[in-house]
Amino acid sequence: MLFLRDLTSAQRLEAMRVDFVANASHELRTPLASLLGFIETLQGPARNDVAARERFLAIMRTQAQRMTRLIDDLLSLSRIELREHVAPTETVDLGQIARQMVDAQGPLAAERGVSVTLRAEEGIIPSSAAATSFCAWRT
Repeated sequence: MLFLRDLTSAQRLEAMRVDFVANASHELRTPLASLLGFIETLQGPARNDVAARERFLAIMRTQAQRMTRLIDDLLSLSRIELREHVAPTETVDLGQIARQMVDAQGPLAAERGVSVTLRAEEGIIPSSAAATSFCAWRT
């Protein structure tokens, strides 16, 4: 008996995972390096400089929030991957999902000067009606 299996897609997927981990690590290292540099500065030369301390703390807060968003995104991807092959057993309300995404991403978009708008009818939007609703991004 001979069994042949094409592993091309599996190898591509593994290469994508390796690239993703490398990119995610880089994205986390950048704000972490920034935080460590500001901490060292606040412990040393800027120890008694109130203005520098306040400025550095504001930057540190922004970098920590950036790392939190990245980690949240990674955890979301992990949850999605775990449920990748689990089909929904009941009707999915795409409108509710879209509203949640707009609510979650709206503040971040506003910080970057982008408005996120969902144009959809109120109530349940089953997957078959999804083509008539959309989310618009404006800068």
